[in-house]
Amino acid sequence: MLNPELVETATLIIVTLAVLAVVYTVLTSFFAKSKADLRHKNIGGARANRSKNRISESVLNSKRTDQKRKEIQNKLKKQEKDKSIKKISLSQRLLQAGLGISVSTFWLMSLGCGMALGLGALVFNGNLMVAGGALFVGTLGLPRMVLASLKKRRQKKFLLEFPNAIDVVVRGVRSGLPLNDALKMIAEEASEPLRSEFLVLISEQKMGISIQEGLFRMNNRIELSELNFLAIVITIQQTMGGNLSETLSNLSKIIRDRHKMRAKIDAMSTEAKSSAAIIGSLPLMIIAGISAMSPGYLDPLFETPTGHMLIGGSMFWMFCGIMVMRQMINMKI
Repeated sequence: MLNPELVETATLIIVTLAVLAVVYTVLTSFFAKSKADLRHKNIGGARANRSKNRISESVLNSKRTDQKRKEIQNKLKKQEKDKSIKKISLSQRLLQAGLGISVSTFWLMSLGCGMALGLGALVFNGNLMVAGGALFVGTLGLPRMVLASLKKRRQKKFLLEFPNAIDVVVRGVRSGLPLNDALKMIAEEASEPLRSEFLVLISEQKMGISIQEGLFRMNNRIELSELNFLAIVITIQQTMGGNLSETLSNLSKIIRDRHKMRAKIDAMSTEAKSSAAIIGSLPLMIIAGISAMSPGYLDPLFETPTGHMLIGGSMFWMFCGIMVMRQMINMKI
């Protein structure tokens, strides 16, 4: 038989070991749970910190974007204010039209045009008042109209190739070229009038003029809001930093969208322009037709004071009607 004392001792040892095993299991699970909670807490804190950092970074980027936007708006307002106050001189208009002549040469050509029109009116009509009006229109009116037409045509050519030139700068900057080298590519590969204007810009840089100042001087020769945008964007990027290629890419897209909108408006206003042209030329066509069918029928209209008053009043109201129609179809983008 077994010794009762040995059995009692063995039972006590087994019970003690079982109790210790249970206590060890409970304590191990408790500490493991505490460690897991602590790790989850640390992970959650790290995620919260990262989210806070992202939020703060996004807030900082939005503040920078708002600051850049306000800077651009302030510069645009200043440019528009200066443009409205500053009167464009005749020499600057000649530069904007792309004419390489001096102001004195322009006045001599205008005087020659006015004398030619005045002599032609005097020969065909014989009326000194009509000849004087033709002299005035030929000297002061017609040359300036031609100058404005040449300016618009040059601006249209420049604006047509301007987005492609900005894309060249974007590709050059993304490939690692400096901004000066990208501008030189435009001066070498672009068509007129971009080539000559950017050649002038490169020459001004060699003389010590900055890119920003050169672009503003170019805008004085071209007078385009899109070119003004480019000058302001590069100025802000040089002073505040930022992704120049992305900004210029967005600017190129905006210029293309403005061009599409302008073309759409021109297509929609073609009917109104045709109506204005027909209405404006109809009185002259009627006068020419009546004079051809019944010579002398309209002589009292040109020879009597009452006829002169009627002609003056008709011309005034015709001018008012044409200006009203012009304002109705002249939409600014």
